[in-house]
Amino acid sequence: MVDYNGSYTLVSSDNFDEFLKAMGASAVMRTAAQVGKPTIHVSVSGDHWKLRQTTKLSSTSMEFDVGVPRHLSAPGGASVTSVITKERDRLIEKRTGADKNPETVREFTGSQLKVTLKVDDVVCVRVFQKQ
Repeated sequence: MVDYNGSYTLVSSDNFDEFLKAMGASAVMRTAAQVGKPTIHVSVSGDHWKLRQTTKLSSTSMEFDVGVPRHLSAPGGASVTSVITKERDRLIEKRTGADKNPETVREFTGSQLKVTLKVDDVVCVRVFQKQ
């Protein structure tokens, strides 16, 4: 069984700018999102998860229970519902309620976290190495 707890640092990113464009991010926001090398800190206790992403410029966090809907505010102020399910070593997040509802799959191996982001027909893959 994979130990999810720990810190994962970005080692590769494919098609991230195209994903951000498809989500409607401005050129300034896209540039800011690609500055630095994010690290994702993961803490798990049963079905309760905490994910915190940090860069030199910012920090974001999310906390959730697997299978329990969460209500969020999307960029632009839309009210969004997010549900994260778990299939083996994958967390699958689906959102509803916004013009663009991305699907995020976080797949854990013993040494990596692969994050696949999909909206419309645009797919982005970001790989993080466990520290």
